Amino acid sequence: MAKRKLTESEIQCALDDSDDEQIFSHQSHSDDDDGNFCVDSCSDRESNATEQASEDEDEQLWSDSDDIPLQDFISMKTFEGRDGTKWTSEPEKQRKTPRHNIIRGDLHKVVLLPGQYEADPVDSFKLFLNENILENIVIHTNSEAQRVQQLQWKDIDTTELQAFIGLLLTIGVNKQGGVDFREHWDPIFGNPIFRATMGKNRFANILRFLRFDDKTTRSLRRSRDKLAPIRELWEGVNQNLRKFYLPGENLTIDEQLVPFRGRVSFKQYLPSKPDKYGMKIWWTCDSKRSYPLCGIPYLGKEGGSRAENLAFNVVYQLCEPYFRSNRNITFDNYFTSIEIAKTV
Repeated sequence: MAKRKLTESEIQCALDDSDDEQIFSHQSHSDDDDGNFCVDSCSDRESNATEQASEDEDEQLWSDSDDIPLQDFISMKTFEGRDGTKWTSEPEKQRKTPRHNIIRGDLHKVVLLPGQYEADPVDSFKLFLNENILENIVIHTNSEAQRVQQLQWKDIDTTELQAFIGLLLTIGVNKQGGVDFREHWDPIFGNPIFRATMGKNRFANILRFLRFDDKTTRSLRRSRDKLAPIRELWEGVNQNLRKFYLPGENLTIDEQLVPFRGRVSFKQYLPSKPDKYGMKIWWTCDSKRSYPLCGIPYLGKEGGSRAENLAFNVVYQLCEPYFRSNRNITFDNYFTSIEIAKTV
């Protein structure tokens, strides 16, 4: 196609047409902006109306609450128990543990006195069943045996008593508590360690006359304490348990049923336990190592009447050695009460 030169009139007409298109497009954009502005302004008015209504409702609530006394307004969130204790439905805010409640130092360890050492399990066992306890057992056992057998009895000493205890532990480790003790000395089926340690008749005599207290004064003490036959031994072992171990920051209190079917007045029957019959003992233990720190046996009714505040007295006695030591003590709902929470 041949090119030709545009005239001035044609150029002017083309410029006029482009200006009209720009004006039309600008007007169309402005119309859209006006529509958007209208929608935005309507939504703003609706939100402002909603906020104003909510503010009016709040003002109405506050104006209504002004008529309620302050004591009644606080009582809406609190409850009062039968004993007058007030409880709140809102928990307290969690706070950072105070510095004085943080225990520092090396915990969970055996504390030995100067000159003592822990070389083997026998030395560890002697820390708790020490020479003083063994001497008392020897004295009371010889006294009872001499009263019955007189000249036929050969006095026992601490070395022979330790051998006797070792044989009892061997029976327990082998889980042969229900076996007649005479079978352990059988030359074919018995354990040779029994025949090598002592004779069968000697073991039977020690088992018969073994005593832990003075029998001549037992009746008087037993009228006040059902645990009189072993009270001295029990207290001595409890003191050694606390003396030679430094517990951690967390302790627990719970009960234990020691299997026993002998004749004692405070034997318990708990069907929920694996061994339904036994003696119930409350213990304080280190929660990390399960180390027993102190135990209190349950002796049943004292003087024919049920003990009052039993749970409180048990927790108080078990926690007393650790008052003001910043330790955390956990126990179940049986021991939980407002009184113990305020005291301990």
